[in-house]
Amino acid sequence: MPYLTAAVILVGLLCSANMLLLLGVVRRLREHERLLPQAAAVPFSLGLPPVGSAMPSFTALSTTGGPVDSDFLPLPAVIAFFDVGCEPCREEAPRFARQAVARPELNALAVVVGEAGPMSAVLEESCLVVVEPAGGSVAEAFGVRGFPAMCLLDERGVIAATGSDLTVLTSAPVRPGARR
Repeated sequence: MPYLTAAVILVGLLCSANMLLLLGVVRRLREHERLLPQAAAVPFSLGLPPVGSAMPSFTALSTTGGPVDSDFLPLPAVIAFFDVGCEPCREEAPRFARQAVARPELNALAVVVGEAGPMSAVLEESCLVVVEPAGGSVAEAFGVRGFPAMCLLDERGVIAATGSDLTVLTSAPVRPGARR
């Protein structure tokens, strides 16, 4: 009988310790729950330069073999960055290609990070494409840290809007046909 009494006391102590631990976890979850709206208010940074800053300097080769650089990029322009390993990029790239055809006044440049393949082929049908490895010159110049990333440049080469989807194209008015 003393063994049974000791076992019941031990189980009771373990249950009490478990309940204290559970109450501590619930308290921490409530603290985190209060912090979540604050964390959600801070947008994920794509790493792009801030709106109002000048276009960074870059040089690269397009998939057609021609040079592409910041000094001779027709303006206004939209530059989109896609990564071949990114699922949202695979979804956004065809939409971007359709928009590039629909809005030729925005001289579209697509930068594909990775290797040439289906994504770059889809984009080549509608805009100028640069394929570069991770840390390539264009993505590095713009400081891209997240994909997809898009940057709208006005007729002066100033960044008018940035984002991760096609709303960038409609978020800022750009005068068509203006050139530097």
